[in-house]
Amino acid sequence: MASVAGLAVQATSLTPTFPAISLPIAVIVVDAVNRIQQVIDYRPRYLLSTPAFAPGAFENIRDPTKRVGFQNNYYVPRSYALSPRVPQEVNFPSSGFLLGAGSVVINGTTISTPQTYITSTRGGQLTGGQINQGYITSSGALAIAPTQTSGVFPPNTLPLFEATVDSVNLIRNLVDWRPSYI
Repeated sequence: MASVAGLAVQATSLTPTFPAISLPIAVIVVDAVNRIQQVIDYRPRYLLSTPAFAPGAFENIRDPTKRVGFQNNYYVPRSYALSPRVPQEVNFPSSGFLLGAGSVVINGTTISTPQTYITSTRGGQLTGGQINQGYITSSGALAIAPTQTSGVFPPNTLPLFEATVDSVNLIRNLVDWRPSYI
Protein backbone atom coordinates (compact mmCIF):
# COMPACT_ATOMS: atom_id res chain seq x y z
CA MET A 1 0.00 0.00 0.00
CA ALA A 2 1.26 3.44 -0.89
CA SER A 3 0.43 6.46 1.22
CA VAL A 4 -0.81 9.83 0.09
CA ALA A 5 0.48 12.94 1.84
CA GLY A 6 0.24 16.65 1.19
CA LEU A 7 3.56 18.44 1.15
CA ALA A 8 4.43 22.14 1.09
CA VAL A 9 8.00 23.14 0.38
CA GLN A 10 9.76 26.46 -0.05
CA ALA A 11 10.61 27.37 -3.66
CA THR A 12 12.63 30.13 -5.29
CA SER A 13 10.50 30.42 -8.44
CA LEU A 14 6.87 31.00 -9.42
CA THR A 15 7.29 28.11 -11.88
CA PRO A 16 8.94 25.42 -9.75
CA THR A 17 9.72 21.88 -10.81
CA PHE A 18 7.47 19.45 -8.95
CA PRO A 19 8.66 15.90 -8.11
CA ALA A 20 7.93 13.33 -10.85
CA ILE A 21 5.46 11.25 -8.81
CA SER A 22 3.49 14.18 -7.38
CA LEU A 23 0.25 15.95 -8.22
CA PRO A 24 1.02 19.71 -8.34
CA ILE A 25 -1.68 21.79 -6.64
CA ALA A 26 -0.57 25.39 -6.15
CA VAL A 27 2.21 27.90 -5.72
CA ILE A 28 1.52 30.24 -2.81
CA VAL A 29 3.31 33.60 -2.60
CA VAL A 30 3.74 34.84 0.99
CA ASP A 31 4.99 38.29 2.05
CA ALA A 32 7.55 39.05 4.78
CA VAL A 33 4.95 38.78 7.58
CA ASN A 34 3.48 35.49 6.29
CA ARG A 35 0.35 36.90 4.65
CA ILE A 36 -0.69 35.12 1.45
CA GLN A 37 -0.41 37.54 -1.47
CA GLN A 38 -1.12 35.24 -4.41
CA VAL A 39 -2.28 31.68 -5.09
CA ILE A 40 -1.35 30.23 -8.49
CA ASP A 41 -3.35 27.15 -9.50
CA TYR A 42 -0.93 24.48 -10.77
CA ARG A 43 -3.40 21.60 -10.95
CA PRO A 44 -3.34 19.70 -14.23
CA ARG A 45 -6.04 20.51 -16.79
CA TYR A 46 -5.61 17.40 -18.94
CA LEU A 47 -6.38 19.26 -22.18
CA LEU A 48 -4.15 18.31 -25.10
CA SER A 49 -4.84 21.49 -27.07
CA THR A 50 -6.51 24.84 -26.59
CA PRO A 51 -10.20 24.93 -27.60
CA ALA A 52 -11.07 27.30 -30.47
CA PHE A 53 -13.31 30.32 -29.75
CA ALA A 54 -13.78 31.07 -33.47
CA PRO A 55 -12.77 29.25 -36.66
CA GLY A 56 -8.96 29.22 -36.68
CA ALA A 57 -8.78 31.27 -33.44
CA PHE A 58 -7.67 30.01 -30.03
CA GLU A 59 -5.83 31.17 -26.91
CA ASN A 60 -2.05 31.02 -27.15
CA ILE A 61 -1.21 28.87 -24.11
CA ARG A 62 2.29 27.36 -23.96
CA ASP A 63 1.14 24.23 -22.10
CA PRO A 64 -2.64 23.63 -22.22
CA THR A 65 -2.26 20.72 -19.79
CA LYS A 66 -1.74 23.26 -16.95
CA ARG A 67 -4.47 25.51 -15.54
CA VAL A 68 -1.99 28.26 -14.75
CA GLY A 69 -1.58 29.10 -18.45
CA PHE A 70 -5.29 29.82 -18.83
CA GLN A 71 -5.33 31.63 -15.46
CA ASN A 72 -2.62 34.05 -16.62
CA ASN A 73 -3.81 34.72 -20.19
CA TYR A 74 -5.77 38.04 -20.11
CA TYR A 75 -5.82 37.88 -16.29
CA VAL A 76 -8.86 39.59 -14.72
CA PRO A 77 -8.17 40.76 -11.14
CA ARG A 78 -10.18 39.27 -8.29
CA SER A 79 -12.76 41.60 -6.80
CA TYR A 80 -13.43 39.33 -3.82
CA ALA A 81 -11.33 37.80 -1.03
CA LEU A 82 -10.77 34.06 -0.92
CA SER A 83 -10.20 34.35 2.83
CA PRO A 84 -9.10 37.03 5.30
CA ARG A 85 -5.48 35.97 4.61
CA VAL A 86 -5.78 36.23 0.80
CA PRO A 87 -6.57 39.85 -0.11
CA GLN A 88 -8.69 40.81 -3.10
CA GLU A 89 -6.89 42.52 -5.97
CA VAL A 90 -9.30 45.38 -6.66
CA ASN A 91 -11.71 47.22 -4.32
CA PHE A 92 -14.99 48.79 -5.43
CA PRO A 93 -16.14 51.33 -6.22
CA SER A 94 -13.17 51.92 -8.50
CA SER A 95 -12.39 53.93 -11.61
CA GLY A 96 -10.30 51.21 -13.28
CA PHE A 97 -8.33 47.98 -13.19
CA LEU A 98 -5.41 46.29 -14.94
CA LEU A 99 -6.32 43.58 -17.45
CA GLY A 100 -3.43 41.12 -17.82
CA ALA A 101 -1.46 40.63 -21.00
CA GLY A 102 -2.73 37.94 -23.31
CA SER A 103 -2.16 36.18 -26.57
CA VAL A 104 -4.22 34.41 -29.22
CA VAL A 105 -3.42 32.57 -32.43
CA ILE A 106 -5.54 33.57 -35.45
CA ASN A 107 -5.05 31.44 -38.57
CA GLY A 108 -1.48 30.63 -37.53
CA THR A 109 -0.51 34.20 -36.58
CA THR A 110 0.12 35.03 -32.91
CA ILE A 111 -1.45 38.31 -31.76
CA SER A 112 -0.49 39.61 -28.31
CA THR A 113 -2.08 42.34 -26.23
CA PRO A 114 0.03 43.97 -23.48
CA GLN A 115 -1.24 44.56 -19.95
CA THR A 116 -3.94 47.22 -20.36
CA TYR A 117 -5.46 49.67 -17.89
CA ILE A 118 -9.23 49.60 -18.31
CA THR A 119 -10.88 52.76 -16.99
CA SER A 120 -14.32 54.30 -16.60
CA THR A 121 -13.05 57.87 -16.35
CA ARG A 122 -13.87 60.46 -19.00
CA GLY A 123 -12.39 59.31 -22.31
CA GLY A 124 -11.85 55.78 -20.94
CA GLN A 125 -12.94 52.49 -22.47
CA LEU A 126 -15.97 51.85 -20.20
CA THR A 127 -19.34 53.54 -20.65
CA GLY A 128 -21.04 55.01 -17.56
CA GLY A 129 -24.44 53.68 -16.49
CA GLN A 130 -23.94 50.45 -18.47
CA ILE A 131 -22.79 46.86 -18.28
CA ASN A 132 -19.57 46.80 -20.31
CA GLN A 133 -18.20 43.60 -21.84
CA GLY A 134 -14.54 43.05 -22.69
CA TYR A 135 -13.61 40.36 -25.18
CA ILE A 136 -11.14 39.36 -27.86
CA THR A 137 -12.59 39.51 -31.39
CA SER A 138 -12.02 36.89 -34.07
CA SER A 139 -9.33 39.23 -35.48
CA GLY A 140 -7.42 39.18 -32.16
CA ALA A 141 -8.28 42.73 -31.05
CA LEU A 142 -9.35 43.68 -27.53
CA ALA A 143 -12.87 45.13 -27.73
CA ILE A 144 -15.07 46.71 -25.06
CA ALA A 145 -18.73 47.43 -25.68
CA PRO A 146 -21.83 48.18 -23.57
CA THR A 147 -24.57 45.56 -23.49
CA GLN A 148 -28.08 45.15 -22.16
CA THR A 149 -27.82 41.39 -21.61
CA SER A 150 -25.31 40.15 -19.08
CA GLY A 151 -23.41 37.01 -20.03
CA VAL A 152 -24.27 37.08 -23.74
CA PHE A 153 -21.13 37.93 -25.71
CA PRO A 154 -20.94 38.40 -29.48
CA PRO A 155 -20.41 35.12 -31.39
CA ASN A 156 -16.86 34.05 -32.29
CA THR A 157 -15.26 36.07 -29.48
CA LEU A 158 -13.25 35.13 -26.39
CA PRO A 159 -15.12 36.58 -23.37
CA LEU A 160 -12.88 38.24 -20.78
CA PHE A 161 -14.93 40.34 -18.34
CA GLU A 162 -18.08 42.30 -17.56
CA ALA A 163 -17.79 45.57 -15.67
CA THR A 164 -20.89 47.30 -14.32
CA VAL A 165 -20.35 51.08 -14.27
CA ASP A 166 -22.71 53.43 -12.41
CA SER A 167 -23.96 56.88 -13.48
CA VAL A 168 -20.98 58.67 -11.87
CA ASN A 169 -18.46 56.53 -13.82
CA LEU A 170 -17.40 54.20 -11.01
CA ILE A 171 -17.04 50.45 -11.54
CA ARG A 172 -19.36 48.72 -9.08
CA ASN A 173 -18.89 45.10 -10.19
CA LEU A 174 -16.28 43.16 -12.18
CA VAL A 175 -16.92 39.58 -13.32
CA ASP A 176 -14.30 37.30 -14.87
CA TRP A 177 -15.97 35.66 -17.90
CA ARG A 178 -12.94 33.83 -19.29
CA PRO A 179 -13.70 30.16 -20.13
CA SER A 180 -12.65 27.83 -17.33
CA TYR A 181 -12.22 24.58 -19.34
CA ILE A 182 -12.40 22.63 -16.06
